[in-house]
Amino acid sequence: MVPAGRPKRFRRGGMARTERASGRGNTTGMTDTTGGLDHSGRDLTGAAAPVEAPGEALSEALGKRVRRGLAWLASRNGFDLASCAALAALTVLAVWTFQDYAISNDEGVQHHYGELIVAYYKSGFTDTSLFKFDNLYLYGGLFDVLALGLGQIIPVDQYELRHLLCALIGIGGIAAAAAS
Repeated sequence: MVPAGRPKRFRRGGMARTERASGRGNTTGMTDTTGGLDHSGRDLTGAAAPVEAPGEALSEALGKRVRRGLAWLASRNGFDLASCAALAALTVLAVWTFQDYAISNDEGVQHHYGELIVAYYKSGFTDTSLFKFDNLYLYGGLFDVLALGLGQIIPVDQYELRHLLCALIGIGGIAAAAAS
């Protein structure tokens, strides 16, 4: 028996918590089985807990998001909103038109450079043909490797994918400049 007013330690599910010996219970939201509920909120006394319809929880969560979004919009000034609208329009334009552009004179070379970079890493740094291909070893190849990797996943022509990536990276730069 623990004297009144002194906390008694409980351990359930790896989490330690205390309950006052006076019977007031834990105020952290987790109760032990003496209160009739286990740590997941199930009623252990045999009474059925009220069940909420699945659609109600979803609509309530969606309503909270909409209210939060409207509050965010209300707290912004007109220039921020105009910037967001312009970025959205640019993104739509880029996605809508990325298949309509021709191939530039260096896209094939850059694509091959990306293949050489991947071959260099796959070979355990022994395939050094990467360093003998034009002067491209002087330039970073992250974009080329990214385009090559995404080309394996996304079923789009390699050049169209490069056009889309160029546009999205440019829009990302504009967004970063607008945010600063």
